[in-house]
Amino acid sequence: MATFIIFTALILLMTVENYFTYRDEHSRDTLLRSYVTNLSLMVFGDTFMSLLSVGSLISVAAEYSGFGILGGTSDAFRFIVALISFDLVLYFWHRKRHRSPFLWKMHQTHHSDVSVNVTTAFRLHFFEIFLTTIVKSIFIVVVGVSADFVLANEMIAVLCAMFHHTNITFRGEKWASCFMVTPYTHRAHHSTKPSEYHRNFGAIFSFWDRLFRTLVRVEPDEFGQKGIGEQSFLDIVLLARKER
Repeated sequence: MATFIIFTALILLMTVENYFTYRDEHSRDTLLRSYVTNLSLMVFGDTFMSLLSVGSLISVAAEYSGFGILGGTSDAFRFIVALISFDLVLYFWHRKRHRSPFLWKMHQTHHSDVSVNVTTAFRLHFFEIFLTTIVKSIFIVVVGVSADFVLANEMIAVLCAMFHHTNITFRGEKWASCFMVTPYTHRAHHSTKPSEYHRNFGAIFSFWDRLFRTLVRVEPDEFGQKGIGEQSFLDIVLLARKER
């Protein structure tokens, strides 16, 4: 059911951004190459690897959910607190991937897309997905969340990532960005300028960036990484660079 929802949302958002494109500074061929690369990574990484990782996370939750900080609390309370605290963990994990040279080399492939669109959400190196799974597993054990939460949270996180990478804008978006990550908020994170792409780390909620003073509210001039050209599926897997 979760896979069906995510796939349906992907098709819907791709359709919306193609009919109501906000930024259109690249050719149709560039966008199609982005689609091919990112969707290939989705199949290789976010389907093959993530299915394994989600299975592992569910197993960890089933085994240790009653031993964490929230073990024994009501389901509703546990879900709300776990969702907020998990988003905080993802915020700091995202910051770490920008500050560590080793992690940044992998995460930089996500930022190399010159045509940011809904499929960019799946532009992740498979080893980065593996490391993120370890971080999530530690969170599950420490906090104590159920297998149901793992499934729900993974779906929420993916849907939010797809949404804030979508090449659209909408009325009231800047107001909404005060509490949630929107395409407007996240576009700056894909800027070519370090002063912009090393900001706005939020995944679901935007108030972490405001609280920890990493928020920037700008419309970037262009997307991608200087010194890295358009990368193919194989380029990303092998962490190969192509000079722009």
